[in-house]
Amino acid sequence: YADAVEAIASTSREHAQRPTGFTGFLADWFGITLRRNGRVDAWQRHEAQVDALDHAQDILDGRCYPGRLAPAPIRTKVETISGPDATRSYTVLNLIMMFFIFCFVGWVWEVTLAFITEGMFVNRGTLHGPWLPIYGTGGIAILVLLKKLRSKPALEFVAAMVLCGAIEYFSSWYLEITHDGQRWWDYTGYFLNLNGRICAEGLLTFGLGGLAIVYLLAPALDDLLRRANVRVLAVIAAVLLVAYCGDQIYSSQHPNTGAGITDYKGSDTVSAPAIDSAISTIPVLQS
Repeated sequence: YADAVEAIASTSREHAQRPTGFTGFLADWFGITLRRNGRVDAWQRHEAQVDALDHAQDILDGRCYPGRLAPAPIRTKVETISGPDATRSYTVLNLIMMFFIFCFVGWVWEVTLAFITEGMFVNRGTLHGPWLPIYGTGGIAILVLLKKLRSKPALEFVAAMVLCGAIEYFSSWYLEITHDGQRWWDYTGYFLNLNGRICAEGLLTFGLGGLAIVYLLAPALDDLLRRANVRVLAVIAAVLLVAYCGDQIYSSQHPNTGAGITDYKGSDTVSAPAIDSAISTIPVLQS
C-alpha cells in the first residue's frame, strides 16, 4: 500500500482553503455557485480526494481487511482524483440547463410508457411543450437541498424519497384545487398510496432516481456543460426560460387534457369537468 501512503501524504500536504462568505455558504450548504469559481473548485477537489482516500486510511489503520493481500487478491487501486464528483457545486446556468434536461427526460419517459400501454402518442403533463416540470423540480431540489447528504448514500436515498414524494403530493393537490378537481395522475389502488397522490412504487423510483442524479447524471452533465461556450449556453437558457414561462401562463388557463393525459384510465372514460359540461347542456324536462 505504498501508493496509498503517498496519496494520503500528498493530499494532507495540500493547502486548499475553504471558501468563505456568501460564496462559501452557497457552495457548502446548497452546492451552488453563481459562476465558475477557482477557489470553490480547488476546495471541492481537495474534499473529493480526502473522501476517496478514507477507505485506504482505514486499511492502513487496520480498521478493514486489506483486500490486496488476500489469497485471491481483490483488485483495488488508489487513484488521484482529477476533479470533484458528487461533492461538486453547480453554477446557476448549469442548474437551469439541467432543469430543462430533467424535464425533457421525464417527458420522454412518460410518453414512452404511454405509447407502450396505450399504443398511441400522448403528450403527458399539464403543459403543452415537451417538458414535465415535476421531474426538473425534483432533480434540482435533490441537488440543492440535499447537498449535505451526498457523502451518505443511504440517507440521500431516504431523503430523496421524502422530498420528491412531498413535491408530487403538493403538485397533485395544487392542480386539483386550481382545476375544479381534475387530476393528471391517480395512484388509487396502488400499494401504500396516500390519497391517490403518491405511492410506494413511485417513492422507490424517486429514491433510486435521486441517487442516479447525484452520483452519475448531474456530474456527467456538468462536465459536458462546462465544455460549452458560456454565452451560447446563456442564450439557449434564456430562450428555454421564455418559452417555458409562456407555456406555464397559457396552460394555467388552457391546460393540456384528453385521452391518456387526464383520461389516464382509458379512452372510454371521461374526465369530471367534461361530464359536468355535458350535463349542463341537457334541457330540463317539463312535466
